[in-house]
Amino acid sequence: MSKADVFGNRKHLPSGPVGIVATDNEELADTFHKYSHQGEGKSYHPDPLQNYISPACADFDRFGFMCGPSEHHCAIARVQLKRFIAGPLGPEKRRRNASYYTEVLNEQLPDVRTPIEKDWAYHTYLRYIIRVMPEHRDELFTHLRKRNIEAFIHYARPLPSYRICHQDNSWKDRFPVTCKLAKEVLTLPSWSTLTRKQLEYVVESIVEFYRSKRNLLPA
Repeated sequence: MSKADVFGNRKHLPSGPVGIVATDNEELADTFHKYSHQGEGKSYHPDPLQNYISPACADFDRFGFMCGPSEHHCAIARVQLKRFIAGPLGPEKRRRNASYYTEVLNEQLPDVRTPIEKDWAYHTYLRYIIRVMPEHRDELFTHLRKRNIEAFIHYARPLPSYRICHQDNSWKDRFPVTCKLAKEVLTLPSWSTLTRKQLEYVVESIVEFYRSKRNLLPA
């Protein structure tokens, strides 16, 4: 792989079209179960017969989806989860990549806003998203793509703008921060398979872009 081929898998667990939710909140777990089982509640009756015939056991109080994964996907996900947590390409590798981006970008490009992590929070950096001035975001995205860097925009279109979420255009006045961020965000490649040389190439390409703007770089 050359330094220009900055591509990779964008998911923590590439096990197919399946998701895993882990929580110690029983109410939240029950809600996830309902939405992934066509809205049907889960029965905990000690009598197996009542699990089927009692109206109080299996009931529907909302519309849900049929999201049950196949046994093959579950088997793959179990192995991938172990590798993700303990393996060399686990979350700590992404965190080191993110740390490098943050340190170098903060040092060289103070106008680029990097993610903020608090002491009480743990970020797995599924995506490393920076914020840039809106008048430069699309141009920077194109610049990176021309250099074979797989940059993304998550998410260029605010969720309230979709027709399913609104009846008129009043959403623009009600979500000013969302509208502002949608014009600034840019996702950099940060998956765990990236090498330091590739990370440096991404940063060099961003600096090159700002250098072309001349007065945007600090003296």
